[in-house]
Amino acid sequence: MTEGILMLPGTVLSASFVASLEARIVVRASAGFIAARVGASLLTPRLTKFIPYVGWAIMIGTAVYAGYEAYKSTEIDWNKLENGIYDAADLAMFRLGFTMARQQFLTTAAGAAALQAGSKYILIPSEVMPTVAQVDMIGITQFSNSLTWDPVGAKGRRAQAMRGRGTAGPLILPNGTSLRGSWEEYPFAATYAAKPGAYVDRVPLREQWIQGGFITAAAIVQAFRVNDNVLAYVL
Repeated sequence: MTEGILMLPGTVLSASFVASLEARIVVRASAGFIAARVGASLLTPRLTKFIPYVGWAIMIGTAVYAGYEAYKSTEIDWNKLENGIYDAADLAMFRLGFTMARQQFLTTAAGAAALQAGSKYILIPSEVMPTVAQVDMIGITQFSNSLTWDPVGAKGRRAQAMRGRGTAGPLILPNGTSLRGSWEEYPFAATYAAKPGAYVDRVPLREQWIQGGFITAAAIVQAFRVNDNVLAYVL
């Protein structure tokens, strides 16, 4: 197993957390709509291998993507997703999600070692961002999961990673569903690795917003400081 890539059995997050997450993104969704999305997310098969698909990575058959089929553009807070906006309620939700993920992480050998060493870490629960998880796993194999926290340099690293690339455009899933896309890079923009560069690929914009919330929550809960060593783990 590559360090930083953990294959945990079962789900990491609770149904109530996933419901809260959906409600923060889909601004006019009915309770039934959210319940259907939660059910799909919690039935998601665990990621077990890389499956490249037309220039990006996706776990074929991942049930969470069924949730996108019913989305209507007018129901989604695109400004929030496109600009990486997190209000106080969003951050409270992501801190809760990080706490849940950490409880599962600490039951693993990697988690026990991190606790003993006093390490700080970023956790990426694949069940709510499977495509991002795929991209980050590939990035970890190329750049390792050991990163340096440097949010001040995030804008410059993001610009460098995006150099020569146009807009991410829509992502078309095998079932024909169209998702608004974004570029994901690993190492994360707020970090850098000992090896220069970054692995970049397209992901759903929605997943990238979720990832940003988990990274921000990890930084808040663990009081990240500039130049801290942080470890990245895909759960």
